[in-house]
Amino acid sequence: MKIVKPMRLGVVPRVFMNQRTPHLLITAFVGFSYDRPARLLYEPTVWQVAAEELGEDGLLDELNPKTRGELLVTGRCYPPGRVARPASSVRVQLGPIDKSLYVIGDRTWGLLGMSDPAPFTEMPVTWRNAFGGAGFARNPLGKGHGDRSAALPNIESPRHLIRARDDRPAPAGLDGYDITWPQRSSKIGTYDAAWREESFPGFARDLDPTMFNMAPDDQQIDGFFRGDEAFVVENMHPDRPRMEGALPGVASRCFVCLSTRDGVVIREPAMKLDTVRLFPHRERGVVLFRGGVEIAEDDAKDVVAVLVACEAMDAPRPAAYYHEYLTPRLGPRNPDLPDDEDDRLMPEPEDAEAPPLPDDRLSGLASRLRRQGFLGGTPDRAGRGAAAAGVVAAGVHGAGAGRDPDIEEIEADLAEMGIDPEPLDAATDEDEAEPATDIPEGRQEQEEESLAWFEYELEAHNDADPEPIETAAATTTPHLAEDAEDAEMVRQQHAVLELAKKRLRDQGLDPEAYLSQQGPFEDPEPLDEPEEAMIRLLESKITGRGSKIEGVDVDALLAGARRSAAGQPSGPGEISVLQTRERLRQVMQREGIAPDSAEELLSAVDWQALEDGTRDVQADLDDDDPDEAPEAAHAQPEEPAGDIHPEDEALGGDLAGDGVAGFAEDDVPELAEDDVPELAEDDAPEFAEDDAPELAEELDDNASFRAGWGEEGRLFAHLLPASARLDGEEALRLRREVESGHKEGRSFAGCDLSGADLAHLDLEGVDLSGAILESASLTGSNLRKAKLTGAILAHADLEGADLSEARLEGANLGAACLRDVKALGGVDFGEAVLVKANLWGADLSGARLSGADLSEANLRDTNLEGVVAEKATFQNVDLTGARFLGARLSGATFNEVNVTEVDFTGVDLCSATFIAVEGDGAVFRNAVARDLASVKGSSFAGADFSGATLTGANFMGTRLRGSDLSDADLRGALLDEADLTEATLDRASLVEAMLTRANLTGASLYAADLRQSVMNHACVRGAVFEKASLFGVCADRMVGDDDTSFEGANLKRLRVTPPRRQHG
Repeated sequence: MKIVKPMRLGVVPRVFMNQRTPHLLITAFVGFSYDRPARLLYEPTVWQVAAEELGEDGLLDELNPKTRGELLVTGRCYPPGRVARPASSVRVQLGPIDKSLYVIGDRTWGLLGMSDPAPFTEMPVTWRNAFGGAGFARNPLGKGHGDRSAALPNIESPRHLIRARDDRPAPAGLDGYDITWPQRSSKIGTYDAAWREESFPGFARDLDPTMFNMAPDDQQIDGFFRGDEAFVVENMHPDRPRMEGALPGVASRCFVCLSTRDGVVIREPAMKLDTVRLFPHRERGVVLFRGGVEIAEDDAKDVVAVLVACEAMDAPRPAAYYHEYLTPRLGPRNPDLPDDEDDRLMPEPEDAEAPPLPDDRLSGLASRLRRQGFLGGTPDRAGRGAAAAGVVAAGVHGAGAGRDPDIEEIEADLAEMGIDPEPLDAATDEDEAEPATDIPEGRQEQEEESLAWFEYELEAHNDADPEPIETAAATTTPHLAEDAEDAEMVRQQHAVLELAKKRLRDQGLDPEAYLSQQGPFEDPEPLDEPEEAMIRLLESKITGRGSKIEGVDVDALLAGARRSAAGQPSGPGEISVLQTRERLRQVMQREGIAPDSAEELLSAVDWQALEDGTRDVQADLDDDDPDEAPEAAHAQPEEPAGDIHPEDEALGGDLAGDGVAGFAEDDVPELAEDDVPELAEDDAPEFAEDDAPELAEELDDNASFRAGWGEEGRLFAHLLPASARLDGEEALRLRREVESGHKEGRSFAGCDLSGADLAHLDLEGVDLSGAILESASLTGSNLRKAKLTGAILAHADLEGADLSEARLEGANLGAACLRDVKALGGVDFGEAVLVKANLWGADLSGARLSGADLSEANLRDTNLEGVVAEKATFQNVDLTGARFLGARLSGATFNEVNVTEVDFTGVDLCSATFIAVEGDGAVFRNAVARDLASVKGSSFAGADFSGATLTGANFMGTRLRGSDLSDADLRGALLDEADLTEATLDRASLVEAMLTRANLTGASLYAADLRQSVMNHACVRGAVFEKASLFGVCADRMVGDDDTSFEGANLKRLRVTPPRRQHG
């Protein structure tokens, strides 16, 4: 079924049986914070809080139907003032529920009675601290029962205090009872022959529905909650002895689309708020709504889609509103339909101001701001200015030195008020940031990708709300208001393009003319409202979170700061720091922040200090020598690993240092004429002075790139264009050097032999570990016992070479030619890259290919008998005529591979995965394939699995029409919805197999063992079960006909119910 819901709403569907009638039960839930209940939490935050507070075995809800509302509280007792005390109390009140418990420090029984309770500052209010223990059915987790000297419980009811050793009070707590405890299990009803005859597989007729309520009786109510009830919690928060709040005031709506004989119908079950969960010390709560509809199929196959929405309880929308939204989304995903569930399926945004943050929270926030230097003090402007100057000079991301707990608390407080914490976080992070000098390869893309997750992470870890961030992004770039991530990209592109144009103008060039010569490009739209860029700067730029300084027009910012300091208005496009105060006030007003709270926060920031800090940055930049490049610009590339091509090593020297000037003066005019006719020769001096050093470094880096591949280069070398093959005198010299060096016993480990002609050489036992042999020719060479571990052989030609007993672990043979290669004697290709390698006709028998990547490789007629290829990857591979007899392929992945008529006889395929594989007619005879998975519509029609071990295999939805599974071991296999039409399963073991909705039309299961299997809704028309064992089989609504044969079959305890009629 398809679920349509907003991101802030959790939805869990479940089918349950009521008097043999299936019902779809929908449970929906939303999380909220105590101070701002109307600002609902995202679903992942709710799951995270639940997991952390309830533990691995805890359940947010049991997903059962409830006939009355209940309150569940998970938390701890904190004596007021964080002062250790021997005893305290907790209290919760919600609507008519008002419950108090005594909480007492640790005690034991002694000769004179109870010991004095030990003072405590925190005590979990759990069943482990309530009365109970081993042998006490009502709470086997507790303490105080059994050993007469045992510890006494910490949680007690004021009405049933323990006074003597023999007292056995009911356990006192605030959370839910386990369903196996007698408080609930005694209500389960009677399950006897009458139940089996009348109600199976549903609940007993005499079941007490309050069994499904988890809470103690005094935490249940008659009927259900409205949704806006006020609540009080006492002594369950470390800093707030009394907390008052209210439920979020929302209702849930649900619409279920059912497929019937008359077409699709939409039904709306009434959603009742039956459960409230509170986590007081987290200041979080969850409300759960539930409703159900009768359906035709017990596996909900007739349910097409479920839409669940959330709306204000006092402003219900008409059903037609939701029908209109759901109807066009019933089919396959339509890219033209907007993903606007969070706008259309949630309550309308509140227009009213949010209440001010409580005084105790404001005072705590103010104290933390003081500790960070934002209130009553001035941060270190010089340190911050130097750090920012370093970032500007290098033009890269800053790096923070760590996270301060105070800052995390400040962020959480600000986020709950709807304010992005980035502006304050920025100054603190910059105090500790060191000037960045270099960006590792690929780092920039990783950093920018991480920004897309920032909003989710901020809420997931700090329970903040990302809407202020979204709002600020939208106001900064109105033309991209719906996509803050795209807005960020536009800013970066805009800054880079403007920098490029500035450099071209500095050289006296027309930027438009030059760029048009380089190919088509798009000039990003200019940013609107330049003042907003400062707000964006404070939110996500100079903050140490890894955002680029190029995303802001720094020159405009600094110019605006200078004008503001001089009392002059900012010029067009210039930004003043002091103007930001008013801008932030507007943002907070739009977010519904109370004026008192907004003013408190604005006054906490030393705006003049920030203004002075920008002037410090400008001063540092003005003092820099414009001709002096950042330190990173002079960093030398890694030296080549070998010395075979000394002229290549010298190439970098020709371009660096003194060589730069010569290169620029001689070659710039020629380069300019080639690239841009408008570039005059007299522009060369300026280019040589300003840009030639940078260009030289880039060329130097490219020249030595292949010599310093590193691990990433080894993995991806095959993705680069092939290098040219050496020829002439250079090729001959290199060939002689390798040949003679090998005879002398010389090692060539790590040497650069790119493009070398080493064809037909005797290199037996040669050490080429880590060598670069990209595009080299090794045709017909003798490489027996060669050491090629980690070598780069991308695009190399090894046709007809002898690699017997060679070691190629971790080598890159991507796009290499290995046709007719001989690789006998256990050649090790472990973790090697063989992407797009041509292995047509190669003999790899006995080779090790564990972890190797053979994606898009040509394995036609390849001998892979006896290979060990555990966890290898075969994606889009041509395996026509390949032979795997006796191979070990456990954990291997076959993705979109054609294995038609491939012979896997006796192969180890345990835990292998077949994804969208075409395997019609393939042979798996006697294969060992425990836990094999066949997914995404794989087809093995007519395949031979006779005698195969397939225990726990997953063939769900797989096409096995006409396949031979005789004598196969399919115990515990998953064959739901598999097409087994006319398949042969004679004598197969299908014990505890799942065959729900499997198509067994015309199949033969002679003497098959189907004990305890599940065949619900299976089609067995014309199937043969003669002498088969169907003992204990569950075959509800199984469909057969007069040709279905059970002659001589064991049908004891076979459970069958007739098919249900469809709706309509």
